[in-house]
Amino acid sequence: MGMSSFASAAARAALVVKEIKINEEGPRYVHIVARKSGVIAFLLSIVGIDSTTTFDVYEDKLEFSQGSLSGYVKSCMPLSSMTVATGGFVKPFMELVIGLLLVFPGSIFTFGISAIIGIILVIRYFLSKTLLVQVVASSGWDATICLKRSVIEGVEINQAAADKIVDIIKNLVMAKTAG
Repeated sequence: MGMSSFASAAARAALVVKEIKINEEGPRYVHIVARKSGVIAFLLSIVGIDSTTTFDVYEDKLEFSQGSLSGYVKSCMPLSSMTVATGGFVKPFMELVIGLLLVFPGSIFTFGISAIIGIILVIRYFLSKTLLVQVVASSGWDATICLKRSVIEGVEINQAAADKIVDIIKNLVMAKTAG
């Protein structure tokens, strides 16, 4: 599967970011907390019954944990064993194009329905931008987190955050291998 196919597939399963902190001074350089998307998942998170995923980067390790109603798993990867760090930003561009085409239809009869669908697709484009961060260990194990902005919690993500996270990981790994 190519990188763009992987990114598109991952974007469909994106989590909603609850918290993102980037601290270039450490000791915890990156801290991301996310939950499943949707109103029901949000309501469950209010009462403490949520499926939370965390992604933390320290000077010498990466910790990745996933919790759900059925259990909890926490993994740790030494940065010295990391072979690949990938970050990116996926946007559903075709939804924007189709949405804009539907807003300006050729027939007055279909204007109402197509305009509504078009506006929904344009709004979805702006709300469905997805941040992708993936690290792979030499063993083949990977930690991948895909995030989209949280409308309810008001936490936004952007490409600058993805770039900064990958740069921090890259710099920490390079410092470990040079040392």
